[in-house]
Amino acid sequence: MNHISACLALGTLIAASSPASAEVDFLVPGVSLHSVDFTAGTFVSYLIISEAHGIRDSSFVTLEVTGRGSGGAGLEITSTTWPPVDAEAITVRLTLCAGADEMKTPEEFYACISDILIRDGTEPFREPSFEELEDFDIGRLFLRRSEGLQRQELEPEIVEVPAGTFRCDVFEYFRSDRRDVAMGGITAERFEKERSILRISSEVPFWGLVRSRVERTSKTSYPGGRNSRETRPRVTVTESVLTGYFTPGREAGN
Repeated sequence: MNHISACLALGTLIAASSPASAEVDFLVPGVSLHSVDFTAGTFVSYLIISEAHGIRDSSFVTLEVTGRGSGGAGLEITSTTWPPVDAEAITVRLTLCAGADEMKTPEEFYACISDILIRDGTEPFREPSFEELEDFDIGRLFLRRSEGLQRQELEPEIVEVPAGTFRCDVFEYFRSDRRDVAMGGITAERFEKERSILRISSEVPFWGLVRSRVERTSKTSYPGGRNSRETRPRVTVTESVLTGYFTPGREAGN
């Protein structure tokens, strides 16, 4: 997994969105930016496990609020291999304007980012190249809530992760979509479904995420009478596991 893309891997973990609204989510669909705590010193870390075609890939992602004041907040997103290796880490530092958590459209958030810096391993921060900015894909930070997702609140659970044991509210989300796509002069039918489980605790800083799992299935059907065919379903599974956290003034997790 490309490290800059992995910095935003959390954004693909959960299809946990409410029905369409004017509200904008931050990084993880379903987590409103209004619910994110930008208190300076707040820190969370996750093991990200992805599996596709029987191949597993793991990375380690951290999010840290480096400062907040009248000038806004600083946010650092770091990704490295698992187990973590400092020399292989990529860190992206964003400087957000004051009132960033009150923005109502992705476009407002883009304008709110006053500075973007990147660091390779333990090297000094530097300005990213145009190619690195494209790879980072800033648009994945701020997400409009989509339509068609069904939400169900399940029974609370006691969830044990490396960062500790938490009583979690549990939410299940489901979305399916069938649409026509043009492929090589043929109109094919694309089917996708997505089911996710999101476990949230008020004890966890930043956004409350303790553990999540999302399973995506997609397949394509090609018309043609007797020669019609359908591809084998492609299944991908991505999980996030809280490995550590810190809230200023409180005892840190592992």
